[in-house]
Amino acid sequence: MSQAVDRLLSARIRQNAFKARPATRAGVMVSGGGYQAKTETVSEIAAAFEDSWRELHPTPPEAVPGCRDLRAPAAYVQTPATAKPKGTSKTILDFHSAPTQRMDLPELIHQLTTSLADHGTKALILDDITRLRMHRADNQDTLDLIHAFMSMHVTLVASFTPTDSVCSWVPAALGDRRPSGCSLE
Repeated sequence: MSQAVDRLLSARIRQNAFKARPATRAGVMVSGGGYQAKTETVSEIAAAFEDSWRELHPTPPEAVPGCRDLRAPAAYVQTPATAKPKGTSKTILDFHSAPTQRMDLPELIHQLTTSLADHGTKALILDDITRLRMHRADNQDTLDLIHAFMSMHVTLVASFTPTDSVCSWVPAALGDRRPSGCSLE
């Protein structure tokens, strides 16, 4: 599994990173059973991409040694245990140390778009998206959030374990293309 994921994900991240036109970047959803090394595989691929991206785009000469590098070509975020769209957005913003106080969902999404661009993030990895809540009022907000991620000029990489609840909403977010492990029933 990891070799196929490595080939697809590495190529997708690299292709999307070099796109210049403002278009939706194709993402990747990695599904599999528990303890199948989805997180480890995706993290290793993202780390390899980050290393190669930093080689292509070295630190600017005005950078001060010993200071924090604000560039983050790949961002890994563990979906919060009680994930709702606002909480997930705040968790991603926390990765970049961005402010999140007293913001509603549209403001968070705007801040997220700005933060990802400012930090040069090319790949956003959301681990265990099965935690996103899909109950009534949150349904549309969650789908809106996923659609917003898809248009933020980053490659969205989402990992999940197929369950009945996630298989009911992931196809809607993907335009009814069901990931492997999700039956048509």
